[in-house]
Amino acid sequence: MLQKYTKQASPEILSQTYDYFAQNTPVMPLTEAEAIQPALASAQPSNRKVEDFYDDSLLEELAREGFIMAATNKGAGKTAARRSPSANPMINFFAAPI
Repeated sequence: MLQKYTKQASPEILSQTYDYFAQNTPVMPLTEAEAIQPALASAQPSNRKVEDFYDDSLLEELAREGFIMAATNKGAGKTAARRSPSANPMINFFAAPI
């Protein structure tokens, strides 16, 4: 599939690309308030909190019910890992150099 969409023919590059994203893509892509805060900055102050603009409850419910762990067999669905990117490298792949 990578070859089709990237139009890349080199098996080595395709393998490295797959390995990078498989290792660094978050299993549970929860929203970080700090990540969306800059997008909400405006000239007009608002009484709304950042948390009013996203809802992680469905993903958190799936994690509580054990679906994430069962589906991935990685155990990365723990909400505690959400706040500690250094403890779980799968959480923040955008910060990693390519």
